Amino acid sequence: MKILIVGLGSIGLKHVSILKEIKPKIIIYAYRSTKKATETKGIINLFSFDELRKHDFYFILISTPSALHKRHILKLSELQVPMMIEKPL
Repeated sequence: MKILIVGLGSIGLKHVSILKEIKPKIIIYAYRSTKKATETKGIINLFSFDELRKHDFYFILISTPSALHKRHILKLSELQVPMMIEKPL
């Protein structure tokens, strides 16, 4: 099962920990805004929308600041994958 996380701050990492506890063999990807982003063990970084299109994600978890949600939701909805938004829209 492949999961995409957008927003890999402290809350995003907390979700990663919970997901791995529930399903240890889960494959987690992070949609990162810059190639200078920190590498996180067990998470595969993706940097472009074209890279995202190559994967069949089970769901997308958005845990970015609320002000960025609309932009991410609109763009990622093109993938036609269920989304969980961490905070209110």
